[in-house]
Amino acid sequence: MIRPRRFLKLYITMASCSKNAISSAFSFHNTDNNLVEMVEPCLLFVDITEPEPGVSYVVPDTVSCEVTDSEGISRLFDFEGDDRWKLATPDVESGSTTLFAPGITLDLKRRRIHVPTDAVPEFGTGFSLFHEDDDEEDLYSGRDAKNANGTWEILFVAIVGTGPDDQLKNTYAEISDQLFGTHGDKINLAAQMSACSYHRQNYIPSKNPNATDGVIEINLGRILKGTEYLDARMEAQIILEDSIGELPGPHRHIIYAFPRGMEGWNGASANAASGGYRSQFNTPYYTWLGTLMHELGHNLGFSHSWKGDNEYGDGTGYMGKSGCYPNRFDTQQCYNGVKSWMVDWYIDRQLSIHPLEDPVWQEDLVGVADYHKDGPLVTLRILGNSTHNYFVSYNRKVGINQDVCEQGDEVIIHYRTPDRMKRDSFKVAWLKEGERFVDNDWDMDRPLNIIFDSLDNSTEVWKPNIQVFATCYSDTDCDNGEPCDGEETCGEDGACIPGTPIFCAEPSAAPTQFCLDSSLLSLEQSGGMNQKANISNVFDLDAMTDMYLRSMELKVKNTEAHIITVYAKEGSYVGKEGDESAWSTIADEVTLEAGVKTVEFSPYFVNGGTKHAVYVHVAAVDDGGFSMRQAGPDDAFLDVIAFDENLSMKWGLKIKGSPFSEDQSVAKVPYFMVGTMYYNVCGEKPSTSPSISMIPSKSMLPTESKRPSTKPSISFHPSESFLPSMSPSHFCQVNPLLSLILDSGSGKAISAPVSIVFDIDALKSIYIETLF
Repeated sequence: MIRPRRFLKLYITMASCSKNAISSAFSFHNTDNNLVEMVEPCLLFVDITEPEPGVSYVVPDTVSCEVTDSEGISRLFDFEGDDRWKLATPDVESGSTTLFAPGITLDLKRRRIHVPTDAVPEFGTGFSLFHEDDDEEDLYSGRDAKNANGTWEILFVAIVGTGPDDQLKNTYAEISDQLFGTHGDKINLAAQMSACSYHRQNYIPSKNPNATDGVIEINLGRILKGTEYLDARMEAQIILEDSIGELPGPHRHIIYAFPRGMEGWNGASANAASGGYRSQFNTPYYTWLGTLMHELGHNLGFSHSWKGDNEYGDGTGYMGKSGCYPNRFDTQQCYNGVKSWMVDWYIDRQLSIHPLEDPVWQEDLVGVADYHKDGPLVTLRILGNSTHNYFVSYNRKVGINQDVCEQGDEVIIHYRTPDRMKRDSFKVAWLKEGERFVDNDWDMDRPLNIIFDSLDNSTEVWKPNIQVFATCYSDTDCDNGEPCDGEETCGEDGACIPGTPIFCAEPSAAPTQFCLDSSLLSLEQSGGMNQKANISNVFDLDAMTDMYLRSMELKVKNTEAHIITVYAKEGSYVGKEGDESAWSTIADEVTLEAGVKTVEFSPYFVNGGTKHAVYVHVAAVDDGGFSMRQAGPDDAFLDVIAFDENLSMKWGLKIKGSPFSEDQSVAKVPYFMVGTMYYNVCGEKPSTSPSISMIPSKSMLPTESKRPSTKPSISFHPSESFLPSMSPSHFCQVNPLLSLILDSGSGKAISAPVSIVFDIDALKSIYIETLF
């Protein structure tokens, strides 16, 4: 057997100076030479016990308490007698719950804590190892937040005695090889933890000079077989601290190993302090990779992984079934989706969604083994239920996860309660391609659906596509409140259907009110003559309020089909009419069948007080045409041709030929399309215009039959004398066109040129539009 270079054969001794040094540092009441009264709460740590294979009962979990002195040094004390079990209640959160009661005493020499039989323990709450941070990321931090990741020392302590059966069954070289690969073992604790964490949690052998390759032996100088292993560990701990200093020192984990045949295990293989640094192994489990990863997982704060009523029934990670055939002793897998979430190993590839707030979610996942190869999520957390959160992951059986015990290459669904003290995870479903999980009780009114929709296994990285939604019953259930996402609708299968994303010219300035449901308004321009197709009209418009442009009705040849493309941009068209990169497409080659005149846009947001340009191109399938109006001699480019209280449109360009092509020709005089612009106004201001199409919320844009039969009046402006900026604040031109007819009988014709001058009295403010 290979022994450490510095073999310690130390007995239970402690110099009085050491005891005094310890006791003098505490705030305490001195009761006798060995005992002090604890006057501040201590921090409880629960040692979670694991059964041996085939054993259904083990001793209950035990508890110890950490006391911090006035100099900030923390020391772990074990409870006397039955208190070590009685205090390990479900209400204790290991590493967070504190304990205090008057009369509790500390034995500084034996490191024992004694609670009087008549004491009434007071439990408090300290820093939680689990914490929901401000953005609900629920990141788990390990024993201390700052110690979650990094490179850490491990000390393996072999506790042996003088009897013939009081030695470990493996050489220390073999043990170090299994822990750190120091003698060539490629599958070892340090390698697997580093692989699963992608080098965020790294283990190295203790650098203490009394240890060899991370292993130190303590011989208690007595026969151990048939004696309590916990008593032996407490003795060894005193000797160890006297030799190497306060524990844990620089060590993230201290592993105690015991020879076979000691009492107190009662069918247990190992135990570990949840959120602490200490773990204890019966022979031979300190050489089993799965058991090592399981117990050190407890030190990281992980609890068990359930399936049904089996506390170890989840075979998708080390905290359930920690090992399985064919590689029972060197099982290569990682931790399940819940545990993966708790550490920040994959923080850049995890996401929380709330199906009641995010009604449409469908994306790919990848397995932990492919985290470094591709970009999809590793873990999805589903919020929205008051009793538990769901976690969805893909259990890819390859590489570092090649020996996973169950449900390889399936989508796994776990849940964990939001209660910070309930650290267990529960596997509730595992899905193959095309299968669905439904929780009818997830919400009072709307069941939760998780679907393994499809699997892309065409490359080395397999990607399942996952759909998550709460069953919808109306379009309102699907509205995510984001205007630029378009309008979501409820499908026949109860799944929300995404809207068509719309172009928001300035997304940061988009209104908070979802104004696409407001009344549809219109601004019309009539007259004009037919122009042969493959022609464009480019013009500017000014918005007086925030709005969305929704559609246009164009006067095209009734008997022919046309193909319409519409572009838009912020700012004037001037100088940009030939620059395709300056424009965004809001209607892409939309085919209008014969007799159809309305083309719908991807709703285009325009900030009030800004100028935008529109580029309309009309191509004919056969021999179509598009009507435009030519400006009069007093009209100029960019003069207003039509406006209402929200919008004004201006004379622009007539361009023959395909958009942005080199063979275009531009007319020398202004033109404007004949048709109607439809738009939604944002905000709370009521409209005074009668030219509105009342449509139900979330309905499709109106067709000609749904629009009011009475169209708004048309404003023709031969000069700038009626520009909106010079008009009254209330634009009355869109009110119905009224008339006053003077027909007093026969009149006498007078040869031109001739003029007539007369007075009028206005009883209200009016605009005089035309004289017939």
